[in-house]
Amino acid sequence: MTTMPQRTFRSPWPGPVPYNEDRADVFFGRQTDVELLVRAMMARRLNVLSAPSGVGKSSLIRAGLVPTLRSLREEGQDFGPVLVLSSWGNLSAASPASVIAFAIRNEIERVHGLLPNDGSRVAEDFVALMDVALPEEEEDSTTTPWVRLKNYVTSLCNATEGLVLIIDQAEELLGSGLGPRNRNLEREVLGVVGRLTNNHDALKILISLREEFYPRLQFLDKYVDAVAKRTHHLDAMASETARGAILAAADEQDDVAIDQEAIDLILSWIEGSDSETSDDDAAVEDRQLGGARNAVDLLGLQAFLYEIIEWSRKEYSAQDEFRINKALVDRFRVELSKVWTEGERPLIAKMALRRYIDRLFDQRRIDSVLGAVSNYSPELMRRILVRMAPWLSGGGFKRHVEETELVFNALLPDLLRLGILGTSDDIRNQLAAYRDGSPFEVAISADYELAESVPDDVRRQKLSLSLSGEALRTKLSLSEVATLLVRSAFGLIRYLKDPNTSVLKGGGYARGRGTCELVHDGIGSALTAWSESEKGKPPDVFSSVVSSGGEDFRQWRKLEGPISDMSWLSCRLDDVTLINVTFLNCNLTGTLFSRCHFAKCRFINCILTGAVFLRCTVESFGSSENEGLTLTACKAQSVVFTEVALGTVLFENTDLAFSQMHRFDPRSEPRLRIVNCDLRNALFMDVEQSNWVTLEPIQDLTRRAGLIKELVAVDPMAQRK
Repeated sequence: MTTMPQRTFRSPWPGPVPYNEDRADVFFGRQTDVELLVRAMMARRLNVLSAPSGVGKSSLIRAGLVPTLRSLREEGQDFGPVLVLSSWGNLSAASPASVIAFAIRNEIERVHGLLPNDGSRVAEDFVALMDVALPEEEEDSTTTPWVRLKNYVTSLCNATEGLVLIIDQAEELLGSGLGPRNRNLEREVLGVVGRLTNNHDALKILISLREEFYPRLQFLDKYVDAVAKRTHHLDAMASETARGAILAAADEQDDVAIDQEAIDLILSWIEGSDSETSDDDAAVEDRQLGGARNAVDLLGLQAFLYEIIEWSRKEYSAQDEFRINKALVDRFRVELSKVWTEGERPLIAKMALRRYIDRLFDQRRIDSVLGAVSNYSPELMRRILVRMAPWLSGGGFKRHVEETELVFNALLPDLLRLGILGTSDDIRNQLAAYRDGSPFEVAISADYELAESVPDDVRRQKLSLSLSGEALRTKLSLSEVATLLVRSAFGLIRYLKDPNTSVLKGGGYARGRGTCELVHDGIGSALTAWSESEKGKPPDVFSSVVSSGGEDFRQWRKLEGPISDMSWLSCRLDDVTLINVTFLNCNLTGTLFSRCHFAKCRFINCILTGAVFLRCTVESFGSSENEGLTLTACKAQSVVFTEVALGTVLFENTDLAFSQMHRFDPRSEPRLRIVNCDLRNALFMDVEQSNWVTLEPIQDLTRRAGLIKELVAVDPMAQRK
């Protein structure tokens, strides 16, 4: 019996990432723009592509223009081999001519490594280009970087009878992200490009950049006539064009079919016309913009199409062939909306982008990039990205951030909380050394380190002031946790730069080191919104470093399941429902539970010193086995219960010294059982109804009676005033 090989599923839509050459077969909607650019490049040696951020310049170049030019090259048309330059070396330290020369050589090596040895003209081109050596800079040489670049490009043109240089994201070559605008650098870069244009008849150059940087190209008028006449402006894709592109991509593959009705519904949402999910001011503004230009948020559209495919395959038993219809799209919209609170309700496109970010932290995906033996924790990497988000995007625009500076900004509060010694510059230097291959060596303050002779219970209590989650459970030392954080942060950057995720890209330089940035400006606002919603959530605070300093978890709505070895110090949970939650070995010192609802919630061996339960409600259960709220073997000195709507509560084997419990509002079938607890100096009010208050063992009854007798003299109404 012959077994047919299993076909690997390939979505016709790659998600919120740029299309590359390997996706040219499913890239549609820009054929007119490609044809116009090809004609312009046939007619002139220098041309410009300008567009707003996020409309698909890089996708147009890599999946549309480059394959077309290479096909024309195969057919014998007047085009040389094509090189796309987008990664620049140390622009702040090296001359632009040297930077461009190295970028050209790196691109030749990259493409040569990808092309099959099939005897095609394009393959032969890159063999010939590889044979042209990049001139080395000699210490005693009087040859300038410009002359070396000119000679190198001339040799490349002669080797293949021509060359096409596409300078993608040219704003970075002009210094974007390196700091304040540097006009001298801009003129030097544009001078090099202008002189290259005029140096060889067989050389063609296309400059691609965001429209806000376009006016800076005026300096090129010194070298070529009328840059404005050489410019193609790429507009946002119209919804009708997008509709055709979606259908064409699906038709190109046998795996997925999509109904026209489903496409119309998706586009109506992506344009911002879904009133049910777009009530906030930002959504209204997006809707107005979308309606005014009848344009599509391409990044949001790509995210939605990618996510509905992933969700459908999982929802329907990973079928490799299925149809996307209106009913399926409606169900997916409901699925997207589940994760947002009623007050948020962002646009569908934003929901899809945030879901895409959220799904990055799948252990299998991480292992596929970083290796299964790397043991990177998805929860820890999620926490770190939450901390990195503000440094990667501001006001919806991406930022160029030097890698070690990004890690420093994200981890500094955690590293200081661990007791690391040294100045900020010392920590920066340690991170830079780690990035360059050295171990991360840290010194921990003696106040934080614990001697081996310290008893385990004391060690655990002290460590819980600095550690949480897995680090506390596995008994890691503080220095081991610091190293784990740093390793995970740099691993996260590497993971997000991988083509399988394509969230970050590198290539730039700042302060002599490599930078990274978001691939798209458009993903910045989604990343910021995602990180804000993640702050304080369990995957964030259950990680290696304790959550403290008054973090507010009010955005939570519901908690369920076991929570162990977690530390919240002086934090706040507001209006949260806790159902079947068991807190085990947790440190909740000074935490405020306000307006929370407890049902079958247990605190076991926890520290609740100074915790406050304010205006909470506790569920009532008739069975003695079920309590709405239980504290067992806890240290709850000075804990306060006030204005609590009381259901069934059990305190057992718990230190309640100096606790305050008053202003109870007994609900139906209330029951307060206090068993084997330390009640020294405890203050009780409104609990004098003996039919629902029980103290055990029996000898505590006398003490209870004396306590209540003493409290009877207190006027509860006066206290309420």
